[in-house]
Amino acid sequence: MVDSTDDVQVPRVYLQWRGPAAFTADEAALDTAATILGDGKSSRLYKRLVFDEKIAQSVRADDGAQELAGSFDIIVTAKPGTDPKRLVQEITEEVAKLAATPPDAGEIERANQLARSELSRRSRAGVSRAIQLARYDVMAHDPSYFAKDLARYRAVTAAQVKDAAAKYLKPNIRVQLTIRPGKKPTQGELAGEGHK
Repeated sequence: MVDSTDDVQVPRVYLQWRGPAAFTADEAALDTAATILGDGKSSRLYKRLVFDEKIAQSVRADDGAQELAGSFDIIVTAKPGTDPKRLVQEITEEVAKLAATPPDAGEIERANQLARSELSRRSRAGVSRAIQLARYDVMAHDPSYFAKDLARYRAVTAAQVKDAAAKYLKPNIRVQLTIRPGKKPTQGELAGEGHK
């Protein structure tokens, strides 16, 4: 855990776990977990932290899978006066719920629709299409992988999402960074001081 200060108005919490590589068996399920937890105003963390508890201004969860491995990130910006420890506690509880109980059908369908939308957006003409085709070629070894990519997201089950969350999102294997308002750290402090 790293706790630091910077020239910011409110605290921000970053949690990161190591995730699976792109196009592996668990990747689509963990990506679906990211959508359920923190993609948009109907996500679990947004509802809990922003709407219900009113302790956060913004929430984002993202599964960034690459060729050799991936990273699963949750980033939360606090509301003024909120202790970042409370954010971490509530995030930990919400992630644990997903790891213990499969999401409902509506959450799976919403995540599936968002995945289809994003993949379709990337497949349109232009630079994003070229990048996506190159990604398919390099990581999936198939430049025409689009239909298979859609199919693998459609095939994700609630049980797979729960199992992926339980496997990858354990609290004892994450990295945690908290940035609080204060003086910007010096190079020496960044090199090792201030770590807890």
